[in-house]
This record gives sequence, structure tokens and C-alpha cells, in this order.
Amino acid sequence: MSFYFDMPLKELQTSVQNNPFEIDLWLALIQRFAEAECMEDAFEEIFVAEDIFPENAELQAMKSLCLLSVGEIREGHDLLQKSLRRSPGDEMVERVVNEFLPSFKHVTEDHLLNPYAIRENATDSVETAFLARLESTIELIQTFNENESDPDQLIEPLERHVQNFPGDINAKLDLARLCLNVGNHRKARQYYQIVIKEDPLCASAYFELATIEPDSDVAIDLSEQGLEMCPMFQCGRYNYATLLLKQGMLKEGRNEMLRIPADSSFYVLGLEAIANSHSEQGNLAEAIKIQEKVVSLSVDNAEAWNCYGHFFAEMGEFETALKHFDRVIQLDSEHLDGLHNRALMLTRLGRSEEAVHVLRYAYSIDRNDASILFNLGVELARIGQVREAIELTEGALERFPQNAKLWLNLGSFHHRSSQLHEAINCGKKAIELVPDSAHAWWNVACAYAELEKREEALSALRRSLELHPQSADQVRNEVAFARFTGDNNFEKLLK
Repeated sequence: MSFYFDMPLKELQTSVQNNPFEIDLWLALIQRFAEAECMEDAFEEIFVAEDIFPENAELQAMKSLCLLSVGEIREGHDLLQKSLRRSPGDEMVERVVNEFLPSFKHVTEDHLLNPYAIRENATDSVETAFLARLESTIELIQTFNENESDPDQLIEPLERHVQNFPGDINAKLDLARLCLNVGNHRKARQYYQIVIKEDPLCASAYFELATIEPDSDVAIDLSEQGLEMCPMFQCGRYNYATLLLKQGMLKEGRNEMLRIPADSSFYVLGLEAIANSHSEQGNLAEAIKIQEKVVSLSVDNAEAWNCYGHFFAEMGEFETALKHFDRVIQLDSEHLDGLHNRALMLTRLGRSEEAVHVLRYAYSIDRNDASILFNLGVELARIGQVREAIELTEGALERFPQNAKLWLNLGSFHHRSSQLHEAINCGKKAIELVPDSAHAWWNVACAYAELEKREEALSALRRSLELHPQSADQVRNEVAFARFTGDNNFEKLLK
């Protein structure tokens, strides 16, 4: 509760007169009159304050409570819903319920948020249309309870409600959010745009539409409009800053992230986004510096340590990176990316047998992760367990037949086992999936060369060099091609 609330009433009134642009002073003064059940005085202060703060969501919420307390149920509820739309996030609801509501003896939390309670209190004949809308709302709540696990079933009845009660802007906002949640972004954008047209000060609609707007410039503009109306909504600022970073506006994006208060749940996420933006620029030293602060603020966050380790890995500091990935596993023993990264560091440090152990464990957690299967096969072959590598990769390809890298791996394993025809078939399958794979053409060329199929080998080698000319210097060092030394067609390839 605002510390102004405990000021003596006369002192509070004087403070309001001397500081008319301090909204919390006005709110505290109105609450004091409401607590004393001096509603005429409360409304008088509201009317004066509205001239200074014509669209302030908290002032409108306070006014709605005053209306509810004197029996103006429909007007009070509509105004409250409007104020909540214009102040996104849960902070507004919490303030209304926990700070404002206790001052109003004749208003309960049910009156604010429960349409059943509103129906019971709105019995005057002039409330007919309002009651009809509430009946439809109650039906929607019942439909929601029946179809909670299948939200797609809620779209049609909610659209029907909106058609029957076109003035119910809250239902339109709910419909936009429902479409967003089920992934129907086209329809979600349509309803958000309707809400914004009918209530241009609905900050929630601007923020939420920005998250699914395909045009980045439009999304940035929507976020800026939302922040202009609700500058303290930290989720909106975080999303806005993220958009700026994605658009390459790094300085602006980082500055926006740094405007998020340190006590906000989005502060650490913002720092992490800044660190990632430095990493993408290749400024790893700065990324590490910022990520160090992230892990100091969230010491039990496995993902933060995983990101920290990744930056050190990019720097080539594999021992340090390994320590951080160890920390990830200590915090979350089934963190797949952390396990995978740990195995990669062990490989870099020449500890392939340990890497195999880690990858086997990761594979036991998720047998459908193609990247883990890929690297486990590589490490098994590296320690001489080629037969197992072949069996593992063949099994993986039954699940991922379109994975060219796995076909490439399998071909390499067959090559190590002198199964050259199988190696060629696997290489051709990889080429079929990715025709521009210089590596696959190279492997096929090597296998043909060892089979003494000169024309096929040179043809495949030519294609590999066309795709990756830089590998020409490696040709003379490849044992398989030594037999072609002095061959005119071979020598021409190397010029």
C-alpha cells in the first residue's frame, strides 16, 4: 500500500494541492474518503483528478470501485475491465485487489472478477442488456471448463458471443488471446486490430500484437505505442528490446534492456539477451563479462550456466567451458544441451571415452535427438567401436531417413570398415538429400578411388572441388588419391 495512505487526512489534502501531478497522492486521498464511506467527497476528488489524468488506468480502477460501492454495478464493472485492459500484466490486478479493495467495505473480490456475483447484484430493469451479456459470459466460462484441454473448441462459441454482443470489447480481447494461444496468428492479429481500433488506449493489445506481427518495423511501432501508454510494463519493454536487437539496432536494444529495473523478473533475461547480442557480433569477451553477472544473479539457473559455458567454448577455453557445463549438470542432471556440450568439450580435450559415456546417458534420456545420435556415432568410431557406430546410425536413420548428416556419417563408418560399396551408397544418399555437399562428393570420390574406379572417382572429386575449391590443397595428402599422381586429368583438377 502507498505510504501516503497513513498521512493525516488534512496533510494528505494539502499534499495533493501542492503536488497535483503525483497520482499516488490522489489515489491515497480517494481511498481515505472511501474508507470513511464519504463517497461524495471521493467522487469529487476523482472528477478533479480526471482533468489531470484523463486516461490513468489506476484512477479509473479506483473510480470503478467507488461506483461498485454505491450500487452502480454495470458502470463500475465495465470501467474496471477497461482499466485492466489498459494496464497489461498482473501488477494492476494485484494492486486493485490487495491495495485498493480493502478500503471499500461494500465491494468484494467477487464483485470485481466474478460475473455470477455481478448478475446477483444487477437486478434493475435497466440492466437487461447487461444481464444478457453476462449470461452469455457465464455460458462461455462453463464451455471453457468443459474444454480446458482443447482450447480450439472455445473459438467458435467466443466468436458467436462477440457477434451477439459487439460492444463487449473484453470478449474481443479474450478472442484475440485465445487465437494467439492456439497458434492462429492470422485471426489473432485480426481481433487485436479490432480491439485497438475500438479502444486505442488498450496497451495490452499493442504489446500482444507486437509479438506476432510479421513486419518487424510495425512490431517495433506497436511496442513503442504500448510503452508510451504503460511504460512500467517490463515484459513489454523486454519484448521491445528483443525486437530492436533482432533488427540489428544493437545500441538501442541494449539500452532498452538496461532500463528494466533490477528487481524485475525480466532483468536477468535482459542481461542475457545483451550478452547474446555481443556474442553474435563476435565480441565474446564482453559477452562473458555480462553473462558473469547473469550467473551471479541466478546461481541456480542451469540455462544461464549453459550459455556461460558456450561463450567460453566459442573462445576456445575448453577447460573453463567444461567446468561450467559440469555446473549445468549439477543443477539439472537431465539438461540435454548441457550434457551434449559437456561431451563436445571432452572431445575437444581428447577425452573421447568420457564423451561416449556422457552421450550414452544423454541418449538414454532422449532417444529421438538426432544431434546426440550423430555425435555418439562419431565418438564411438573415434574410440574404435565402428561396428556399434554403424548399428547405432542405421537405427537412427530408420527414424530420421532424411538426415543427410547421418547418411554421411554412416558412409564414413563403412569406409573405415573397408565396406566401400556401402560407403558409396550412403554418400550418394547424402548427395540426393543435399546435392551441394562437397564433403559427401569427397567421400564418394575416395571410395571409388580405393575401388580403382578412376573415372567415377575423378568425376566425384571434380564436383567436390567445384563446390569447395579450398580443399584442393588437401587432395595430394589424401592417400586414396595417391594412385592418380601424374594422371593428366587428375593434375588438371588441381590447377
